[in-house]
Amino acid sequence: MAEKEKSSVNAKAVILIILVVLAVVFMFQNKASMPVQILFWSIHIPRILLIFILILVGFTIGYVARDMKARKKSSE
Repeated sequence: MAEKEKSSVNAKAVILIILVVLAVVFMFQNKASMPVQILFWSIHIPRILLIFILILVGFTIGYVARDMKARKKSSE
């Protein structure tokens, strides 16, 4: 069983590394500045920064959702 868990961890690590590399390549191909409107404000920021912020938000939401699910499971 431990061998199966190791291969699962290795597969997850490989997939994560591939996704990170793809995200970095995608970010560096989108360095141009663009306007972003948030409610009443409009700012010009590089797309690379916007993509990076959105990736961080996505990871944060995923982490919080996983943590909430684990807490709910442990309280049952």
